[in-house]
Amino acid sequence: MNQYGNNDILKDDEELEKARERYGIGMDGQGFSLLREGREIQANGTFGIYNKHEGYNYIHGEIDFPVALDRFFGVQTNKSRHNVHKDMKKAMAAHLEDVRLKAYYDNQKDGTENNELKENGPKIPESELIGKRIRPLLKQPRLTDEEIRSAEAMRLEMLLEEKERYEALISPRIEEVKQNLADAESNGDDESINTLTYTLNELTEVQREWIERIESRWMTHSPNRIFIGDTISRDVYKMRDAGDEAHITINNQTEFYRKVYSKVLNADHKSLKLKTLMDLMFSSLGYAEFLDGKSSQEKSMFWQVAREEVSLHIDQFVKLMPDHDNGGESDES
Repeated sequence: MNQYGNNDILKDDEELEKARERYGIGMDGQGFSLLREGREIQANGTFGIYNKHEGYNYIHGEIDFPVALDRFFGVQTNKSRHNVHKDMKKAMAAHLEDVRLKAYYDNQKDGTENNELKENGPKIPESELIGKRIRPLLKQPRLTDEEIRSAEAMRLEMLLEEKERYEALISPRIEEVKQNLADAESNGDDESINTLTYTLNELTEVQREWIERIESRWMTHSPNRIFIGDTISRDVYKMRDAGDEAHITINNQTEFYRKVYSKVLNADHKSLKLKTLMDLMFSSLGYAEFLDGKSSQEKSMFWQVAREEVSLHIDQFVKLMPDHDNGGESDES
């Protein structure tokens, strides 16, 4: 018996895989080809960017690098051997994170009862992915070794907190399916065994993908990170110095959030583009405040006042907007 409890399914899977291989799209054909100025030196590698899976994240692509980067890709003198440096693997993983996530979403199996659970999984804001890519172009604060260690410890703490939060969301569902599967096996219910085994495998894969995504987010550095929460103030946003990163929280207790920001949290493409643009705007403000705050207390105080004034003007402008939730009248009418 295979993972679905049925030899016929296993046979079908093998035949399907053989058919895919004939066209070069099977398990062995996926991954990245590593090219040194156009010449392939490795085929179908994952380089720690993703795990191969024909149903969730099928990827095939090329990574072409110039000879100037030989030392980062560990190319040895005779050009026949190489060993990609771990920092380069991290950089490639950060650069290709949005590609990997798109492959994951594009290849998800449709029509299962777990789709809603998948949609509620951890997400990496697009503005954060952009921040990771452009980080080398941004001005960087001067940090002590202690500040760097403190920032890394903070990221690890946030990684563990996010893991725990999402484990609490999916683990009860997995345990429920395991119990139902045990009951089905006790009763000899082959049909239920097949269905529940498939569901369990799918949930386990979702859990693994969630953990992988969370680790990818927090184990790589980003100059900016966007959060949503109550800042206990009237400010539209708040910046927190996280050592080597600017953490920007959008205040969910403001008119701006209710009338504007909350409207672009839907999953459709147009809304996500608008959200990304707003996130980049707040990231720019937050990162500027972050850099100035590192240089002097006086500049830090200036930004506190500036943030209050910006928030006041945004609030006044938003109050003049028609409130579509209340018949289209502005708050001033």
